[in-house]
Amino acid sequence: MIKKILAAAACTLLVLPAFAQQSATAGTGFYGGIDVGNTHQSPGINDTSAGLFGGYQFNRYFSAELGFRRLGDTSVTNISGPQFDAKLIKEDILVYQKSLSLVARYPVADKLDVYGRAGYNHIDYRSDNGAKPSANEALVGVGASYALTPKVDLRIEAQRAKSSTTNVSVGASYRF
Repeated sequence: MIKKILAAAACTLLVLPAFAQQSATAGTGFYGGIDVGNTHQSPGINDTSAGLFGGYQFNRYFSAELGFRRLGDTSVTNISGPQFDAKLIKEDILVYQKSLSLVARYPVADKLDVYGRAGYNHIDYRSDNGAKPSANEALVGVGASYALTPKVDLRIEAQRAKSSTTNVSVGASYRF
């Protein structure tokens, strides 16, 4: 009986490094990162974007991610007042995105994954006159990530944040 227990323990010890290696390359756990890109929204915005994101990777294939991004800014000119006393009013509008999404990955090479995302995003429009309209929309995206090191990934992604808003970005993430 003791020989069987020792044999089972020895087999377990021999197999553990393989599980540890699989876990290290699978990249499970928390991660965070930054990105920079370009936002195009019809009409009016074609601007540089910057964002922060963080998430939890459940396994090699699935993760959940939160994000915050400044999509850009624009200026709008409106006419206000009665017909013969009209005034041109110019206001600057900043556009921000908060998102929650599920990400599905597929490894195409040892260090290269392609992925798709689907989720929810909240877009805020903040004008200098104090108005804060917002929109809640579905979020979809596709991208690719490359494992530069076991802890650092580089990625490129295109997101459709709203029916008229597209963002293309490059970024880096760090696994904790």
